Amino acid sequence: MKNVFLLALICAFAVFGSVTVITPNGGEILNRGSQYEISWNDSFPEAVKLELYDNDIFYSSIIDSTDSDGSYIWDVPNNIFGSNYKI
Repeated sequence: MKNVFLLALICAFAVFGSVTVITPNGGEILNRGSQYEISWNDSFPEAVKLELYDNDIFYSSIIDSTDSDGSYIWDVPNNIFGSNYKI
């Protein structure tokens, strides 16, 4: 099974709050096709959108809307290659 290397994290800011990714915190190697927990802290009650970037360019949405509860289980896609992904 091939691996996906997550190099870093991104902190995203909204008009009325902020979201800070806690994990992955950079440097993780994840197996494609496996599940991985994304966790974050935020300062607003609305749902959040999680996105995946490759070399700082939008690659795909992980999920368009999930509860603002600080945790999401992500199925790492089999179709991503390389080592410079960010959430």
